[in-house]
Amino acid sequence: MAARKNIWLSPVEIEAMPAVNRCYLDSYLSDLCVGLGRSTRAEALRAYCSKLAAKMSPNLYFWTDSNESTARSQAMHHFVANAQWSESALLERAWRNLRGQLSDRIRYLSLDCVGIRRGGSHCVGVARQYASHAGRHDNCQVAITLSLVLDDDVVPMNCGLYLPREWMEASSRLARVGVPADVCYATRSQLATSRLCELLNQGVPARTVIADECLGDDEAFRQALDAIGATYTVAVSASTQVRKDSSALLAVSDLACSLPHERIFLMGTKDRSGRMGIGKFAMVRVRPVEVAGNDNRWLIVRWDAGGRSPRSYALSSLPADASPRELVQSIRPHSDREEDASMLLERLNLPEYDGRSWRGFHHHVALAMATYAFLAASRCRDSQNRRVMEHSGLHHLLRDEHGTTALASH
Repeated sequence: MAARKNIWLSPVEIEAMPAVNRCYLDSYLSDLCVGLGRSTRAEALRAYCSKLAAKMSPNLYFWTDSNESTARSQAMHHFVANAQWSESALLERAWRNLRGQLSDRIRYLSLDCVGIRRGGSHCVGVARQYASHAGRHDNCQVAITLSLVLDDDVVPMNCGLYLPREWMEASSRLARVGVPADVCYATRSQLATSRLCELLNQGVPARTVIADECLGDDEAFRQALDAIGATYTVAVSASTQVRKDSSALLAVSDLACSLPHERIFLMGTKDRSGRMGIGKFAMVRVRPVEVAGNDNRWLIVRWDAGGRSPRSYALSSLPADASPRELVQSIRPHSDREEDASMLLERLNLPEYDGRSWRGFHHHVALAMATYAFLAASRCRDSQNRRVMEHSGLHHLLRDEHGTTALASH
């Protein structure tokens, strides 16, 4: 029986990886392959994730499309678009591998509604709908993503595609793109809450949940977070209504305008890229419409340093004794919001993915999330090793991203 031709990683591609990165990646991908079934699926996963790693971190990983045979390309496409395997099981294995590097670095859990612009109407979930990060309606898919927010990175770990009502009411369209029969209509908020519960059940540590107005404005979403015991700080629009003390309902914008001047203070801010700024803030205890009794929440109002009108509003369930610094730090700066949406599209490789099916979309994003999480964990591990070696006086043995020791450069 003739040996089967290796259609996967070529010797050139294998040798181009620094040995330490190749070792870690090989071990990680081996664990992700557990439970996939056929050996061809394991080979396809290795090739697909290696290709994604090369796109996400070209300094560390190497892939050339010229070495990609037609057979290999077709095998990867079949594995992503048609093969039956569980993306949630794969992501659970990914987290089990990486939690040692990531757990202690997680500051927040971020829920986002990410719009993916598409032409035509054949891709699953495509409709003219509101894309929150763009601030307008567009012909797009909307993905609900759940990310781990680190000090210097955002690591997506869960993602679900939102299906508008017009899709759920067209059985022929659903069948054409392979939406399972047991998938029911869910609002964006319901989808976000279910994704959060799924991630927490996988063992990801609970952290304060942050979200933009697309979710924060929904009373049912805030109520669902309360029901599962999640602490949150969510952006809300100016028209959101609350009560202060026992007063009647009023919009948060009206409440902000009625605050005495002494309740407003200046505080320095810093976004994830390290840019420093200054803003004016006010914090006041209020009761949103969905909260019963005297269980109040924080209303956090922000003005630009020289601005007259508030720039943003947020509701937070952080404790009543939370410091102003804690409350301000829990707000995601506007610059981070725009950057995060762009980064999520890039890290999930969604603009380039042109598959139309339900299964293909969720398989692709699961593989992209597992790959990026590995790269993020590797950076955390390298950073920790660097600090240990510098503390031990061994900094001259540190390697740069190309595998060259600092000693060799002298």
